Amino acid sequence: NDMGISYGKPLYYTDPATGHKVFRGVICVDYDLEVISKFLREVFLEMGLIEEEVSMYSSSSGATVLIVEDDAPHYIIGSSTGSKAAKKVRVDDETITCKDDEIFSGEFECKTVRSTPGDYAHSDFPLDGIMAYAFEEQKKAGFSKELVVSENPTKIHSDDTALPDFYVSQSLNYEQPEGQNLKWKIIVAMPVPVAANDELYYGDPIFVVVLAVGVTGCAACLLLFYQYFKRRKRTEVRMSDWRFTSAFILGCAVLNLTTLTYFGPASDEMCMLRMWSFHLVFVLTLSPLLVKVWRIYTLVRSADRAIRLSITNQKALLYTMPAILLQASILTLFSIFDPSKAYTYVEIDGSSSYQHSVCRHDTPAFAVTQLIFEGGLVLVGCVLAWKTRNLGSTLGEAKQLLFAMYNIGLVALIVLLMSYFLRIDQKSVYVIKTVGIFWSTVFSSCAFVLPRLLQIKRNSVRRRPCSSVNGPSSHHQDTNTNRGSLSTSFNRGSLSTSFNLGIAHPGSGSSSIPKEQSKFWGGSMVAEPRTSKVSSSVKSLNDYNIELAGQTTHSEALNVKNQSSLDSVDKQSFYSSGSFDVDTPGDDDSEASDKQEHRNTSVTKLSVTMSESSINQELGRSIDSCD
Repeated sequence: NDMGISYGKPLYYTDPATGHKVFRGVICVDYDLEVISKFLREVFLEMGLIEEEVSMYSSSSGATVLIVEDDAPHYIIGSSTGSKAAKKVRVDDETITCKDDEIFSGEFECKTVRSTPGDYAHSDFPLDGIMAYAFEEQKKAGFSKELVVSENPTKIHSDDTALPDFYVSQSLNYEQPEGQNLKWKIIVAMPVPVAANDELYYGDPIFVVVLAVGVTGCAACLLLFYQYFKRRKRTEVRMSDWRFTSAFILGCAVLNLTTLTYFGPASDEMCMLRMWSFHLVFVLTLSPLLVKVWRIYTLVRSADRAIRLSITNQKALLYTMPAILLQASILTLFSIFDPSKAYTYVEIDGSSSYQHSVCRHDTPAFAVTQLIFEGGLVLVGCVLAWKTRNLGSTLGEAKQLLFAMYNIGLVALIVLLMSYFLRIDQKSVYVIKTVGIFWSTVFSSCAFVLPRLLQIKRNSVRRRPCSSVNGPSSHHQDTNTNRGSLSTSFNRGSLSTSFNLGIAHPGSGSSSIPKEQSKFWGGSMVAEPRTSKVSSSVKSLNDYNIELAGQTTHSEALNVKNQSSLDSVDKQSFYSSGSFDVDTPGDDDSEASDKQEHRNTSVTKLSVTMSESSINQELGRSIDSCD
C-alpha cells in the first residue's frame, strides 16, 4: 500500500548561553494504512477466519468496522473488510482503475489516490457494499449516536435467504488531543436478526393453536350445517328459507379455513392470497343472509299492501351478486394499484434491533375502503333486523340476525383495536384474528340453527298423542238449547284456551256474549297415512274436510247466532277432522323422503257453558287423561 499517515513531533533544546529554545529537528513516525486495517481485523474484531464463519472479516457477532476521516470527502483510514484504503488510477482519467498487469507493464501512467466510502459501493466484496450503504445512511442521519438502519445491497440483487436484509450501524468520534488534525469517525455495522414472532411455522406452539381453532371452527359450522340441512323438509326449517341460511353457514365454515393462510413467511403471493381469501369469503357469507331477510321483509310488506309480489330463489340469488361483484372489483383494483406485499422493516428497541416481515399496503386506502364496505354490510343487517322485528318467529329471524350482526361487528371492532393500538407481535395478531373469526362464525351459525332445532323438538313432543289408541281423534257433542250450551268430550288429550260465552235468550231470536263469561276450545292431532281411504260422506272445502255421522250435515263451522241455529244442530253427535300436509311426527328426524308422507288430522271441540267451574272440571279431566 502506497498510502499511510505520518505522525511528527518537533525537537527543541535549550541554549545554555541564551536560554532560548532552539529547533533541532522533527521526529516522524509513518503508519501504513494497511496496518490499521490489519489491527481492525486481527485485534479489534477477532478475525473470524479461524472459526470458519460466513463473514470472513466480521466479528463473531457479524459486526463490520469502517474508519474514515471526519472532514469531507471522508477518506477511508481503514476497514475490517480487508480492502485497501487507496487505489491506483490512471493519470489521464482518475475514474479508471489501473489493473495490476497495467501497473507492472507500465502501459499506462498510474497514480495512487485515497479511497472514499463511495468507492466501496462498486466493490465485488459484499461487506464493502454493506459498509458503503451504512456510511451513506449515517451521513443522512448526521452521524447520530443512535442506531441507523441500512439495507443490504447484496440482498437487493440476490434471493439468498441466508443473507440478512438489513444492517444497523452506529458512529463514534475518535480524536487525539495532541494531533489537532486527527479526527476520525468509526462506523460499526451489524446485521439485524430476523424476529421469530412474525411467521407461523410447523412445530411452533402458536401454529398448533391457530390450526386447532381454525379446524374446530370449520368442523363446528359443518356440523351445524348437517343438522340443519338434513331437516330441510321439516316445516320449521322450510319456513326459514333453508337454502340461503345453509349458504351462510357454509360460508362461515370456509371463513374459518382462511386462517390457514397465516402459515409460512410473508411473501407477495401469500399476502395476495390472504387479502383475497378473507375479504371475498366474508361478502360471500354475509350477502345470502341479508338477501334472505330482505326477501321475507319485502314479501310480508307487499302482502300488507295487497300487492302481489313473487321473488323466486333464482331471483334472490341474483340479488346477492351486486355485493359480491363489487367486492371482487375492489380487490382487483387494489391488486393492481396498491397490492398487499411483503414489507420488511427493522424495529429498534433501545440497544436491540429485530427485522420484521409483514403484509402491508403502501397506503391505508384499502383498509379504509374495506372498513366502509364491510361495515356497511353489517349495518344493513342491523337495519333489516330492526325492520323485521315484528314478524313472527316462524318467518322472521330478527333476533337471530341482530345477534349475528352484533356479534360480527363487536368482534371485528375488538380485533381492529387490539391489532392497531396494542404493541403485540404478529403471532399474537394471528391468534386474535383466528379466535375472532371462530367466535363470530360459530355463534352466529348457532343463532340460526339451534332455535329451529329446538322448535322441531318442541313440536314433535306436542304431536304425540296422550293415549296409545291409534286412529283418528273424535269428540262427542251435545247441544242443550234450553240453557244455550254446547258440551263435548274427547277420547284424546286436548289443548285449551278461553273466549267469551254466548248465551241464548229465548224468544229474542239472538244470543248475547257477555265479556265476563268464557268459551272453551280444545283439540288434538294424530297422523294418518296420505294413502288412507276417505269415507264417501266426507265433503272437501278448501282442503278442510268435515266427516259427519248421524242425521246432521254441516260443512261450515258451527255458528251460534240465534235460537234457530241451535235447534238445527244434531243433538246426538258428529265427528270433524281437518287435514293438511305435515311431516311424520315424533323424534325421528331422518329425511322425509325415506318415509311415507302423512296427513295431520286436527280435531276441534267447541264447548259453551254457563259455569266457569264446569270449564275447570273439564280441563282437569282432559289433563288427567294425558297423564
